[in-house]
Amino acid sequence: MEHIVALSTVATIWFVAVALPGPNLLITGYTAASDSRRAALFTVSGIATGTLFWASVGFLGFHLVLENFPALRSALELLGGSYLIYLGFRLLKSLQNCATGSAPQFERQSSMLKYYLRGVLTNIGNPKTAAFSASVFAAAAVNTAAIGALSIALMVCISFLWYSSAAILLSTTAARQWNAKFERLSKQIGATIFIAFGVILFLPA
Repeated sequence: MEHIVALSTVATIWFVAVALPGPNLLITGYTAASDSRRAALFTVSGIATGTLFWASVGFLGFHLVLENFPALRSALELLGGSYLIYLGFRLLKSLQNCATGSAPQFERQSSMLKYYLRGVLTNIGNPKTAAFSASVFAAAAVNTAAIGALSIALMVCISFLWYSSAAILLSTTAARQWNAKFERLSKQIGATIFIAFGVILFLPA
């Protein structure tokens, strides 16, 4: 019974966390609406991989390494913030292609591996997730390796299912038509959000 309560607590907290809008949902939605469902699902697989990494880090206590070595934490945050800002400016640059009618460079991807890596980098780029993951395990009182492993698997599955659902929903014909109709506005909003999240990672905790 104690283990069921712990896993239920992990599932509830993590579901609320992934349901909140953030870079992961934004990159999933944008890829689904602008590129393809397949590309979005590869992006989601990358996000799930990032979840596996940070959940493992949180459970194993490696987040303490980040806390005790501020230079390493700062380097990861700078890299993550830089990548999100880079994505934002790529979107802004693609607005020029909208005006000329040429194909947007941001969507012109030939390899699904690139979408997977996009998901990984978007997720891995936020080391604050390690501390949050650790707090999830603490709140659920997860104190055994078996329950820890189940909790990590649960977190990965929740992330994959949630973002996959978003990818499927936002890659429907209606969603893609809406995105095409308001492409310029959606790119401006998306770019602003990416850059804002990137700047936040540059700010001290």
